[in-house]
Amino acid sequence: MTGLVPEALVALALAVALGLRWLLRARAPRQRWPLPADWREQLWRDVPQAGVVPQALRPLYERQVETFLADKRFVGCNGLDIEDSMRVAVAGLACLL
Repeated sequence: MTGLVPEALVALALAVALGLRWLLRARAPRQRWPLPADWREQLWRDVPQAGVVPQALRPLYERQVETFLADKRFVGCNGLDIEDSMRVAVAGLACLL
């Protein structure tokens, strides 16, 4: 029974932290810029899985990609230089979820 108290406190702290994060993100205006035309073309060309997005939902999908690119920072490891094509492909795949 004594082991339950620290676990419950950790779970409560995690729930509060996630709730605060969600609240702050919901209230903060999201900075987003339209995808450049060449990025949009690249998204549909290089992410074949995006083809399953219904035509009616494509504008929403592209807005999600724009928001993802504005919110996330990409860091290359072992000297990898992150190119825009990599960012667009990762954002396109992530936003399908």
